[in-house]
Amino acid sequence: IIIQSGTEKVYVDGALMGRGLENDYVIDYNRGDIRFTNKRLITKDSRIVVDFEYADQNYTRSMTAFNTEYQQKKLRVNFNFFNEQDGKNSTGINELSLAQKQFIAEQGDRLDEQLFSGVDTLEGGYDPDRIMYARFDTIFKINNVFTSQTIVKYSTNSEVAIYVARFSEVGQGNGNYVLDTENAINGRVYKWISPDSITGVPQGRFEPVIRLVAPQKLQLMTLGAAYQLTKSSSIFTEIAMSNKDLNRFSDKDSGDDRGFSVFTNYKNKWNFGKKEKGKKEKKWTLLTDVKYELVQENFNPLNPYRSSEFTRDWNLGNTKKNKRTENIGTAGLVLKNKNTSLEYEFSGFLQDSIYRGTKHFSKFRFSKKGLNILAQGSLLQSESLEEKSDFFRPKIDLSKSFKKLNDWSVGVYGEREKNERKSIVADTLSRTSFYYDLYRVYLKSPKKDKFNFGINYSQRFDYQLVQSDFFQNTTAQEWNVNGSWSQKKHSRLSWNMTYRELVIIDSTLTSQKPQETYLGRVNYSARFFKSLFRSNTTYDIGSGQERKIEFAYQSVNDPSLGTYIWNDYNHDGEQQNNEFEVAVFPQDTMYIRIPLYSDLFIRTNNIQFNQSLHFNQNYFKNPWFLKKGLKNILSRFSTISTFRINRKTREVPGVSQWNPFQNDIPDEGLVSLSSLINNSLIFNQRDPKFRCQVSFTNNNNRLVLTSGFENRKIEKQSFQTFFNLKRKFDFEVLLEKKQSSYDSEFFNNRDYQIDGWSASPKFTYRISKKFRTKLSYQFSDKKNILEASEGETAKFHDFSFEAKYIRGTNRFLLNLSFIDINYNGTRNTPIEYAILESLQNGKNYIWKFTVERRVAKNIDLVIVYDGRRRGEANTVHTGRAQVRATF
Repeated sequence: IIIQSGTEKVYVDGALMGRGLENDYVIDYNRGDIRFTNKRLITKDSRIVVDFEYADQNYTRSMTAFNTEYQQKKLRVNFNFFNEQDGKNSTGINELSLAQKQFIAEQGDRLDEQLFSGVDTLEGGYDPDRIMYARFDTIFKINNVFTSQTIVKYSTNSEVAIYVARFSEVGQGNGNYVLDTENAINGRVYKWISPDSITGVPQGRFEPVIRLVAPQKLQLMTLGAAYQLTKSSSIFTEIAMSNKDLNRFSDKDSGDDRGFSVFTNYKNKWNFGKKEKGKKEKKWTLLTDVKYELVQENFNPLNPYRSSEFTRDWNLGNTKKNKRTENIGTAGLVLKNKNTSLEYEFSGFLQDSIYRGTKHFSKFRFSKKGLNILAQGSLLQSESLEEKSDFFRPKIDLSKSFKKLNDWSVGVYGEREKNERKSIVADTLSRTSFYYDLYRVYLKSPKKDKFNFGINYSQRFDYQLVQSDFFQNTTAQEWNVNGSWSQKKHSRLSWNMTYRELVIIDSTLTSQKPQETYLGRVNYSARFFKSLFRSNTTYDIGSGQERKIEFAYQSVNDPSLGTYIWNDYNHDGEQQNNEFEVAVFPQDTMYIRIPLYSDLFIRTNNIQFNQSLHFNQNYFKNPWFLKKGLKNILSRFSTISTFRINRKTREVPGVSQWNPFQNDIPDEGLVSLSSLINNSLIFNQRDPKFRCQVSFTNNNNRLVLTSGFENRKIEKQSFQTFFNLKRKFDFEVLLEKKQSSYDSEFFNNRDYQIDGWSASPKFTYRISKKFRTKLSYQFSDKKNILEASEGETAKFHDFSFEAKYIRGTNRFLLNLSFIDINYNGTRNTPIEYAILESLQNGKNYIWKFTVERRVAKNIDLVIVYDGRRRGEANTVHTGRAQVRATF
């Protein structure tokens, strides 16, 4: 399934949200999750609806669309036709067998009622690169009665492990298999568990079955006409017909493929009363709007066309599963003038004989001399085969702005939702009934460029149904402060902070716990001294849920698509997750890492802090640059500093939700941590003759997996200097001290803490504008200083030569390296791979030759030859060619 990027619509409490860090939410299409920003507080009371488009293409698919329009003076007619259908040949991603095609044909439109077996014999027998299963019968007791069942079990025995199995999630209590998290096999392994010995109810949530997808067809045809009856009235009518075949392999259940719908809308506008001074229109306007919609039970639209809250607005929770012909009629009046608007609307909804409902809606607006009044309310009365309901929702917003106070305004807001749903059989309130009251007071400034401020306080009282009445069970208090302040063009401060406290009135009526929630962002950006000094600070706090993940590694045929390499450290021929490493050489990258997301969530408190400082990035604009002596020297210094923390913690005693700099966090409280500290002091940053730089970097990352946490840390200090000896000669020196560590909760054999330093002089000779050579040498000394380690050490002598030649539209690059390594430690281990960076003890030779040719204005032909010989391993030769187009 591929989610179509950018097509989603997210609604919270019926309001459409905006995407982006500066708006309401961000979305990760790979993970399939949505994260709300500090502008939107999500609580237990929030209603979230996500509409998105996706492509689930299992067959070759064709699509045809046609539309035309005819227009006269008063008449406009349009016709639209859409056809989308799957061919009967699969795309090759999931090739169907003859048995599977026959199974689909026999099921008709009811493919979800019976699933196809996911266990199949692998042609060729046991494959060590795949997760294989053995099949056998097992005996267990249910209520003291012996029962047998054929199951599959993970196995590496090549004689019996000849089956592959695809599992599907069928819901807790519906399956006999669970995820086996006790092994380190690459990929997900499932194991069988016995049903309950008394009731016989399955205890798992997975089964070795697959949901087969049938080729489908969807056709939609619409014919619409709009006619201008008079200058102020018009009518529009549209008829739509659909044809949806859920299974093109079968003729069964085809009686419900076709359906139709009709929509009619009449509008009228009438002006009356005295005319306003200087205007042609009369003072009062009466708008009438009448709508009717008929949707036959088998009609299938292309996309949802009703509002996100339609089901809730009509209390359709118990009837939405029943497909019936629907009739919806609406009649509304709007009376308005310059300052006042009064609206009333009556709606009726009939769903054959299983549901009928009527809804009254009214709204009043008034605005004059800074006084604004908005009052609205709706009353729904409905009855279905199972229940009847009364849903009352009044709202009022009253505000007043004061000119003497520079148009600052103060206001009050209140709303109530009381939904009484009664069972027809027992005439008692059902559990789906709810009731709450919300009150808010607020103060805000007028919108200006320099200063904006707003503060509001709200209380929400929730009531729980007990027998036939409501009793208060929780109270939520919420404070919000927001605004911004700009000082000319030099600095800007913005803030949006929310504090929420949930108080439990009666703990016997709810499973919720008392809770305090903090949410907000503060951002400060500044520029001083003609932008010689620039600073940006961002502070975010919030709470949410973090999903545990695990990784599986999948082989690819094209090395350019991969990132990882498999090292069989224990020589058992089986792929374990702790045997995959990030490949150093691109030609070794035969595997990709695929995240597997679980349904295990951890509640977290989140903090993000970002600080960046830039000083004198363009020192030519520094007024001291034109001076002499000490001022000129000081003007040539510049700095770049970055400090970033992204921390997620659990709610444990002693861990602050506010302080991002707290370090003493116990392991059971820390969920994930990503921190970066980077400081660089630069002298003569853009000078072509001499420059130098001192840098410090600290990077720490911690990630929670289903198998435990993993922590990576890199700390590095470096000094780099550059000399232009003559016009054609450059000399560089890089001194570096680096400490890297890895800590895994589950794979302890991968833990290391490598301390090392290196020195690397480089000499560049530019023979001409088209020919350049570089000679370099690097000495490195590394040691594993982890207490539980063997004290592995390695010394490197790296001699490299590089040549680059340009002739016309051709470029030639040659790289040669000789690396002599003296390694002291156990061979073929993750520690050796980490210290030697994929090289081997002894003499290592690496060479590369690249030819690039511009064959057209924006097309390049690239031919690459790689070779290497590492230690005692055989020589490896790799050749590849590619065509690259630039647009």
